[in-house]
Amino acid sequence: MLSPIVVLSIFFITLVIALLSGLIFINLSVPIKYIKIHLCLLVFPVVVSLLGLFTTQLREEVGPFILDHLAWLLASFILILGFIIQKFSVRYLSGDRNYRKYFPLFTLITAFASLAWLSGDLRLMALFWGATLFSLTMLIRLNRLWKIPYEVAKISGKSFALGWLSILIVVVLLYVSTGNWHINTMTTYDSVNPGLKLFINILIVMAVNHTSCAISVSKLVD
Repeated sequence: MLSPIVVLSIFFITLVIALLSGLIFINLSVPIKYIKIHLCLLVFPVVVSLLGLFTTQLREEVGPFILDHLAWLLASFILILGFIIQKFSVRYLSGDRNYRKYFPLFTLITAFASLAWLSGDLRLMALFWGATLFSLTMLIRLNRLWKIPYEVAKISGKSFALGWLSILIVVVLLYVSTGNWHINTMTTYDSVNPGLKLFINILIVMAVNHTSCAISVSKLVD
């Protein structure tokens, strides 16, 4: 049976290959048919994440990452959903002037989001979520020549920024109250002052609300 370190290492390698593939596709000298190869490369991170899901027995800590069934399940779900979206977009976005730019951004979003769920360090988690939201904003801003999408992109960007700021404040408050950047057990959170815990929960709700509202607004122009 593969060790968690080996599975995580292979996972990183497949993610990097998928990201590089997306960047290669931006090059105009690369034929459009290369998108089929890119989709094939996207399958590898999915396979490795599912391998991690089915081979992980106990909760394992590998550096700043925590590997358990829930983390691998969420990472697998995000990567599978990302693959489906890119597969659908191959024809749906065909003919768009920014066609080549969509796929690297899709890949960045799914890669950062999956890594955020595997993170066991609060700082790393906040960084990956910030990168995910930034990539989402860049994706929405692609059609900036159209006035409505451009205005929506500005609104969504501000909303994403507020959502990420809420997450950042939560991370700092958790560190101040627990003295630890690393996510260990739920008992650490249970020891937080009830009043502070209520404030943290409100900030988490705000972060989710700002993010979901921004995505909902962007869908109005799709």
